[in-house]
Amino acid sequence: MNTEFLGGILLFLSPLLVGGVVWRLKPSVVLSCGARFDNWVLAQKEKAAIKRGAISTYFIFPVLAALVKLSEWSNSIQDEYARCGARTALYLYFVAALVVLAYAAFAVAMFVLGLLMLGGILWLLSAIFGEQNVRIAQTVTPRPMPIIEESDSEESDMMHLAVGKGDIYSGSNWLDETKVGSVDVDGRIMKGSSWLTEQQVGKVDTD
Repeated sequence: MNTEFLGGILLFLSPLLVGGVVWRLKPSVVLSCGARFDNWVLAQKEKAAIKRGAISTYFIFPVLAALVKLSEWSNSIQDEYARCGARTALYLYFVAALVVLAYAAFAVAMFVLGLLMLGGILWLLSAIFGEQNVRIAQTVTPRPMPIIEESDSEESDMMHLAVGKGDIYSGSNWLDETKVGSVDVDGRIMKGSSWLTEQQVGKVDTD
């Protein structure tokens, strides 16, 4: 049994340990504080019941009602110190559950917010580059219109766009663009997605 697992068990059982200590040591101050707390919770529940605010209706009142219900469950315990210890343990478990739920809600909210922000950025980038059908990766000083040494109908659409050196891409925006060829420093128009599959299909006049 590793240390982390043992620590997790002790953390989970700690409210029971605190309740057991209250029961066995019988501290009168804890008993009186517990009674005052129960009375305060009951009074606050009655006040929250008549309020119409969203926070009171959906958060404060349910929490106070749950605390009152936990207190009522322990009323059957005859020994007052045992009853106080049981309520202490129940209250601690309830607070821990609220903390876990609050952390989970925060994590979900941050995840949703992150998705919304990412979607907004992608939409903005798509709107900026949506009008672009073919992009030349490296901008250079424009050259004269190319003189095609060899051509066919399948490749002519790509070659007449080669006005400078760099890679040639096709696609509606940067998200789905695909490399279809390139123009090297000597003005040769190459067809292919990489240097392994490229073949020369024309040439740009460098004069």
